[in-house]
Amino acid sequence: MSGLRALIEEAIVVAAALTARDDLDVAAASTQRLGGLTSGMWRALSRELATAAARLDSSTMERLDDIHRRAGVLQVEVDDVLRAGEAAAHLAEHTARIETLLGPDDPGRRLLGPNLLFGFGLDSDDDDDRADLEDDAASRLVRATVFFWPEPLTPATVTIVASLPTDASLATDDDVAFELTLDAPPLLHLALSTATELSTDDLNQALTQLGQVCWIAHTLDELPPDEDEDEDEDADDDEPDDV
Repeated sequence: MSGLRALIEEAIVVAAALTARDDLDVAAASTQRLGGLTSGMWRALSRELATAAARLDSSTMERLDDIHRRAGVLQVEVDDVLRAGEAAAHLAEHTARIETLLGPDDPGRRLLGPNLLFGFGLDSDDDDDRADLEDDAASRLVRATVFFWPEPLTPATVTIVASLPTDASLATDDDVAFELTLDAPPLLHLALSTATELSTDDLNQALTQLGQVCWIAHTLDELPPDEDEDEDEDADDDEPDDV
């Protein structure tokens, strides 16, 4: 297990490096355009950024080669390892929001302990999925995949179907219906039960809640700033006044 954990931690570094490389490429292109309109200082900075991106790309490719070699030794799929690394990077973007969405006594918080949750990913619905949903509702299907250290390559999946009335523009929060289903592999279930000492029912509830909260956190963090502020104000308005 230690070798697999080290491999996934390397994939986490690679995921972060690839994001940084892409950001550097964008910054280099932007400063190059700016340099064409103003001074040579920006063109020089563009060249430095492009050089940094190229060096980062080269070192990252070396890391990827090492991941392929080590994955072969451990007899695991490289795609699964890289997917776990990307999931960890995704969680890092939304951890602060998740912390605000889970109350201190919520079952999902039990899965945020040390050496447990390390990543999550989201897959949205496609046309095939939508064909199976009710015709009289505007529905959206999302799969939240949550990764845990006890079994890093066998994540749990929470499928979320959010349904609105046909005229979704007139719907309120109370009109939204959620259908949640959980798929947790037996090995992961056993490992998490041992780590958390939760019963089967409590663990299933915690996993389901955590998957939904990860999806909500991602959605809120992707809102434009003004809409995000409106969401916070609405939440404040719903709180009862002190007596």
